[in-house]
Amino acid sequence: MSHSAVPVQQSDFIFSVAGEQLGFIGCILILVLLLLYLLHTLRVARGAADLLGSSICMGFFGMIAAQTIFNLGMCLDLLPVMGVTLPFFSYGGSSAICLYFGFGLVLSVYMHRFNMDRVNLKRHSIS
Repeated sequence: MSHSAVPVQQSDFIFSVAGEQLGFIGCILILVLLLLYLLHTLRVARGAADLLGSSICMGFFGMIAAQTIFNLGMCLDLLPVMGVTLPFFSYGGSSAICLYFGFGLVLSVYMHRFNMDRVNLKRHSIS
């Protein structure tokens, strides 16, 4: 097992370590997994029962896509190092908890996609 030239392997530059250890095919596999997850999130957003569910999914999609682009940009030296983790791969407690919480929200939207019992909030004027 060789030592990497990356100072903090498990956090910000996990993609470069994956490239070093797994090669080109491993990097492509990681990107395909993230892309499949993003496409699934978009599919759930499209089939959501209401605007709230669709907005939750689109917000989570934007967060995952931005984190992925920022982390890959940092590893490829196209963006400055800003401490953004690679979703579902980097080591980090608070990042992992937020990602799994968001994943749970997307799954909840998916489970309730046929639920037509919507809460109707009406605006009442005070006179």
